Amino acid sequence: MTTALLISSAFLAGLLAAAPMGPVNMVAIRRGLIAGWTRTLWVSLGCVMLEATYILVGFWGGAQLMDRLPIGQIRTWVGLPGAAVILAIGLLILRKAVRNPRRVLAAARAERTRSNGASRLRDLLTGAGLTLINPAVLLYWLGAGAKLIEKGHVAPGSAAVWQGAAAATAGLSCWFLSISLLIRSRPDRVGPNFFRAVDAVCGAVLTVSGIALALTALT
Repeated sequence: MTTALLISSAFLAGLLAAAPMGPVNMVAIRRGLIAGWTRTLWVSLGCVMLEATYILVGFWGGAQLMDRLPIGQIRTWVGLPGAAVILAIGLLILRKAVRNPRRVLAAARAERTRSNGASRLRDLLTGAGLTLINPAVLLYWLGAGAKLIEKGHVAPGSAAVWQGAAAATAGLSCWFLSISLLIRSRPDRVGPNFFRAVDAVCGAVLTVSGIALALTALT
């Protein structure tokens, strides 16, 4: 595998890692649609910052760690608490979807008004936290990094390792930047039913994600 092919494969791996509509995407999309597109950007940035660390670990020593780490225990002891948190968030958002339309609109306006430095930090920590409590993210990069390095016959510590990790991070970032810019195109004037629909869809996906993560942790 040439360096160019390694970089393109790593970039694609980053896109594939970000694309599934999991917890980070749902929370980022919901906050962006309700409170402004920059909220999506900050949640995404929190995810990318932590996941970039996973990418580096995967490219530098994914194969060795996969052999040494207790994968089953990681899935259970990280996955179960993570599933509980994601499920709770999903149910809370679903509850908001059935509120009185006037309360929904008032809450959305209040959320947009509160967008400041504190909310950006909260969004950043939310993105990182949702990534941290999902063991599938770490395991994905340990496996993907090891496979790309093996197929590329890349020497440990070579420049190609850094280039592959940078390309994977770029793929991840491109996905989140794309959805942030897409959300930016949302019309300014929307009614309460729009916000209720956003809460219903995002809450349902988060609830299903929490249940799926719990089942994975228990098997």
